[in-house]
Amino acid sequence: MAYSNYKKGMWKKAAKFPWKDFKDAILKRRYKLMCYIGSDALEEADLQRYTNVTVSMQTIYGTAKVPDFKDPKKMLSLTPELEKIMSSSQDYAEQEYVWTAWRNASGARMKTFFEEYVTFENKAAKLNGKENAYVGWTTTYDSPTFRDDMLAIWKQIEPLYRQLHAYVRKHLLEQYPGKFSKTGQIPGHLLGNMWGKSRDSR
Repeated sequence: MAYSNYKKGMWKKAAKFPWKDFKDAILKRRYKLMCYIGSDALEEADLQRYTNVTVSMQTIYGTAKVPDFKDPKKMLSLTPELEKIMSSSQDYAEQEYVWTAWRNASGARMKTFFEEYVTFENKAAKLNGKENAYVGWTTTYDSPTFRDDMLAIWKQIEPLYRQLHAYVRKHLLEQYPGKFSKTGQIPGHLLGNMWGKSRDSR
């Protein structure tokens, strides 16, 4: 809270300068970043609640446990037990169970907190002079056309991504025949970890 109040004070001081007219690009960028302080712009009561909400979500995420697929009496944590299962198991049912059970034990419990978090993020963005949290987050990038830039980059890599996706899907179908579509998406729980973002050589 003390640090947030300090940032808020710096924000108010920086906003008094006509920084948008500065000729020095580096100095102008520094002021631009100082003039967007995100959630720290919230009033003290809201900021305290926002902090409690984020800490609650972090606690749920870090402490969630699920019964073991093979021994329901045994409770497993994300790290290291569930991560190990996701990276080493070749049992489709076990991977699907772990993927779903952990989300029910973590994400489902965070839902109301997350909805409150979004409300506070949007409120903070408006206090920073932005339309919503998305606009606020992308303001910190140097490009005024950030969204269009990302779309253009995606269009460049999409053909390669589709080829890689098809290659991985083909080999996973060989390992798990009939478990999912030959032309559709790959089930996230088969991609090697809890976030479906990597796949080892197994």
